[in-house]
Amino acid sequence: MISRRSLLLFPACLSLAGCAALSVPSGFRPGAVQLPELRPDFRTPLTFTADQLITLSFSAEAVAQGAPESVPELRAMLVVKGDSLDMALIAMNVPVWRIHASPAGIQESRHRLLDTRVQAKPLLRDLAFCLWPEENLRTQLAEIGGSWTLSVSPDRRTLAQGTTRLLDMHREGSVITLVNHPEGYSLRIDSRPQSD
Repeated sequence: MISRRSLLLFPACLSLAGCAALSVPSGFRPGAVQLPELRPDFRTPLTFTADQLITLSFSAEAVAQGAPESVPELRAMLVVKGDSLDMALIAMNVPVWRIHASPAGIQESRHRLLDTRVQAKPLLRDLAFCLWPEENLRTQLAEIGGSWTLSVSPDRRTLAQGTTRLLDMHREGSVITLVNHPEGYSLRIDSRPQSD
C-alpha cells in the first residue's frame, strides 16, 4: 500500500518541476529565474509511443529548501499523436497522474493525495526541451522573447540566459538526463520506444 507521505514526496519534486549517476545541478536559485514556458508544440507533428522509467534527484540546496531526499522511480507511458500528447504516470504500482495536452489546452486527472501544487506545465516543459526538434524550440523561444541562448549538438542541448546555464540535456542511447540548475534537480528518462 502506498503511503500518503510517499505520494506527497513525488509531487514535491515535480512542483520544483534514486540514480547515483545523475548530474548534480549547480546554481540553485528558487524563484530567481523564470524559465521559459516551452511546451509540446503541435505545429511540429511528432508521432511516437514510449514506455519510460523516470528518476529524479535533487541537489543538497534544493533538499535544504524542502525538496525530497529521495523520490520513488516513476513508470510513464507517453503517447504523442501529432496533435496531442497523453502521459500516464505510476509510482510504486499506483496510478498517480494522467496528463492530456493538445492545442486546446491541458487536462489532468490525479490521485486524490497528489499535492495540488504539482502542475503539468513544468513536466511538459522538460519533455518539450528534451524531445521536440531544435527548430521548434527556437521558434518558441523567439515567440516568448527574452535573452535565451539555445545550444544544440547531436546528443546535447543547453539553454542559457546570458552566461547562466539553466537547462542541460544529454542523451546516451535510450537515456536522457536533464539537469535543471535554477530549480535544483536532475531528471533521468529511460525511454523504450513501442511499436505503433
